[in-house]
Amino acid sequence: MSKKILVAICGVLLSTGLAAADLKVGVVDLRKLVDQSAQSQKSQAELKKEFQPRENKLVNEQKELKKLEEKLNRQTPDQAHRSTTSQVNHLDIQEIKEYLPHRYPFLLIDRVLEVEPGKRLLALKNVTYNEPFFTGHFPAVPIMPGVLIIEALAQATGLLAGRSMEGLVGKGRTYYLVGLDKVRFKRPVVPGDQLHLEATYVRHKRNIWAFECRAEVAGEFVASAEIMCAAAEDNA
Repeated sequence: MSKKILVAICGVLLSTGLAAADLKVGVVDLRKLVDQSAQSQKSQAELKKEFQPRENKLVNEQKELKKLEEKLNRQTPDQAHRSTTSQVNHLDIQEIKEYLPHRYPFLLIDRVLEVEPGKRLLALKNVTYNEPFFTGHFPAVPIMPGVLIIEALAQATGLLAGRSMEGLVGKGRTYYLVGLDKVRFKRPVVPGDQLHLEATYVRHKRNIWAFECRAEVAGEFVASAEIMCAAAEDNA
């Protein structure tokens, strides 16, 4: 504190009739007040210096986020569609018929619950008492034939292959079962069951595709197999 300010303060205090001792105490208290204020300002400056880099980083992150939002808002409907179809989605029965040539009573998939192109597919077959094969297999104890469970899994691989490579299956092309390995059965499938069919892509070479497949009912293992299939032109 400058001498001029102290002298002025002392003059004011003397004009109020304070004793010299009181004046001395008042000046000392005033000095403490000024020192505390200066220390407080110093602490604030240190805090600002410490947190300034963090504040700058946060501002930069907000700017980047704003740029990303603007980029997404500029995305065309066609780009948005491609982005959506490349991720997990599903297929209804009409979309399934666009990929598979099978029809009743040999279309053995009712719905695709999940599909990740190039990775895996999960499909559903609702097994009802009205299935034609139950008439003879077996009249007293209706059980879904194991070969049809494998057929359903093969159809699931066809859907996965079709979603993974455009034009591989569908109109003008037929998808054939060409190989089976490590086929296992454990639990019978009966009317009222929901058969979940999972196909996982393993590899492909030219037009031959290989998959690991698994069938379940209510989380219980039903059957599994390694399946190889191939697509060919109908006039080939």
